[in-house]
Amino acid sequence: MFQIISAAQKKSSLSDLFGTTGSQAESFSFGSSIQKYTLYVLIGIVVFFLIRAVVKAIRSATGKKEVTDSPYRLRKLSTRIEHFKEIVSSKTVFTYRIFDKEKKDAALSGGKFLSLDRKNNLIVVLSAATGKPEEHVNKILEIKYPVDKNNGVVKSPITKYLRSKKTDKNIVVRMYEIKLPLLVKLEPKRKDIRFKVSGDYPMRVYLLVDKLDIPVAANCIDFSGGGVFIELEDAKTGCLDYLMKKDKIITEKELNAEQVKKLTFYKILSQPELEFGEAREAKKKAKDHLGEYTDSIEMANDFISSLKKNDTVKLFFILPELPLMEETKEELLSIDNRTIMCDAVVSKTTGEEDSEKHQLTLQFLEIDDMVRDTIHQYGLESWRE
Repeated sequence: MFQIISAAQKKSSLSDLFGTTGSQAESFSFGSSIQKYTLYVLIGIVVFFLIRAVVKAIRSATGKKEVTDSPYRLRKLSTRIEHFKEIVSSKTVFTYRIFDKEKKDAALSGGKFLSLDRKNNLIVVLSAATGKPEEHVNKILEIKYPVDKNNGVVKSPITKYLRSKKTDKNIVVRMYEIKLPLLVKLEPKRKDIRFKVSGDYPMRVYLLVDKLDIPVAANCIDFSGGGVFIELEDAKTGCLDYLMKKDKIITEKELNAEQVKKLTFYKILSQPELEFGEAREAKKKAKDHLGEYTDSIEMANDFISSLKKNDTVKLFFILPELPLMEETKEELLSIDNRTIMCDAVVSKTTGEEDSEKHQLTLQFLEIDDMVRDTIHQYGLESWRE
């Protein structure tokens, strides 16, 4: 048998052998349609990965990242639109400040969300905005407002001034258009903790007068439900109080003349109180400079003596930093949360015209929910049950 196989192998040439093998391979190859289908699938997969790589490269080159939301960051356009539709429908009130790159510290005031237009621009109402209405266009508006159990914080440029109007309480407010914020930060609210604080603890209160470059100082005598009872000091003492803080900032930070001009009431008045020794030295130094403020002091005196019932005044005060109860283990309220700036109406006046002491009972006007919560935490009001 081995001889037959070897004889057959000798008779078959290599060409014959390869020819036979080739014909067998052809008989067992895939059909042409299957080959084309497989080829198309492979090409499709390659193209898909190429497109994906190109898209990533473009996003990386332009600095764009995939937009995602989180419990404390709203970034998606659809999410932000739905969020502000809900906020606008409830006419949510907020606190705000207007600032630019050169002036980041600005006074806190109140406002309200009014509407969302077809181009997804927000229409807001701002109260207590100073200066010409058009001055604020293209500046950045920072807004803080309540959202369920959180505080919403957004920043957006003001794109257009719309108009001004008077409210039922004879207060002038302004309407502006702002862009839909690119990011909504949701900061968890603090727990409902109440301090055991007496309503008559000492506290500095300032009345900010538009025509004066110095605030009028007062002492808090008592807090009441939605208001404050204060005693106005003579104008000279109020000027000294303000100038001492201003002088300390200038000395410590070595500010030049241009930087001093950019200091605001908010920046100066929010500084910590002077120590007794510092106050005594600063007072001596400030007396030498009171001459240039003679006109302001006289105007402040006139302002104090002219206040009467139903007058509207602008208040600025900072609730003192108080230790919390040990069992709460909560952070202290930040100075931003403790800083209150709002309008108030004079409901009662006490004091003779010739007297150096004038007492006022003031009722807060349109104070926002966040400020109400802060004052509530100090146990100084009876609004919220």
